[in-house]
Amino acid sequence: IDPEHGYIYSANDWPDDLLKYSTDSNHTALHYPGYYKPQYRADRINELIQSQEQWDVEGMMNLQNDVINPVDAKVWSEMLLHCPKEIISHLSEDAKNWQGQYLPHLTGPSIFNTVLYYTLRYAMMDEIGGPRFELFLSNHQMQRAYSKLLFAKASPWWNDVQSEETETRANIMEKAWKKSMEVLQEEYGNDESDWKWSATAQLQIQHPLGKVAVLAPLLNLDQHEIYGGNETIHQSGFYLDSTAHFKVFFGSQMRIIVDFADVKNGWNITPSGQSGHFLSPYYDNHAE
Repeated sequence: IDPEHGYIYSANDWPDDLLKYSTDSNHTALHYPGYYKPQYRADRINELIQSQEQWDVEGMMNLQNDVINPVDAKVWSEMLLHCPKEIISHLSEDAKNWQGQYLPHLTGPSIFNTVLYYTLRYAMMDEIGGPRFELFLSNHQMQRAYSKLLFAKASPWWNDVQSEETETRANIMEKAWKKSMEVLQEEYGNDESDWKWSATAQLQIQHPLGKVAVLAPLLNLDQHEIYGGNETIHQSGFYLDSTAHFKVFFGSQMRIIVDFADVKNGWNITPSGQSGHFLSPYYDNHAE
């Protein structure tokens, strides 16, 4: 069925409700069962498609290379409201004005994801314990939940059940900010300019046999700085980490652009090439 707006888009996100129904006292919906990503990437795709009427190959390349997460920008604004004065006074203007862009030269992504990790840790680990917390960080539920939790002022998650006091969101986020600054300084030095995304997030494309130490230099590609983050259209996926080292381990397996007015001149990229043989010229010709 052709959609009325004239295009189809998806980013592994939850489809629309399968069935909506209401009673006098309740509004609810039946969802498609499954394990779906949050709406962030799909919403960003839709936003960009609606921003212009005419599209060509270059425009579609720019769309697929977009590295902005507007949801993270909103969460960052909320985080800054709870940043201790002695910390926020030392943050650069570029960091304070971060708009969710995951670009190598920016420090915003590094600080944001470190504070996010410690906020979730201090809010949740007392209830669910270390192993379950690590499991939580490794699945889509974390990505769906953090943007709701950080705006939920009265959530019971904020209270530390292991203490006699009643902690608030402000208490937890202040503690997370202080710990994050300690970690970033220990790992990268006191100068914020050394906390760039290019330093904290790295990608190394590896051959399956590259896990063998003697073969690693021969088969694995060099580490590279990356563009994008977990929920940007140009995706560079990583787990949150206590050390502020965000090792990228998933992204786009293949990207294809076809202009149906010029089908024979389409574009495709398969990281990092189209051959699994390290002596082939096509082993890493798509890496850059």
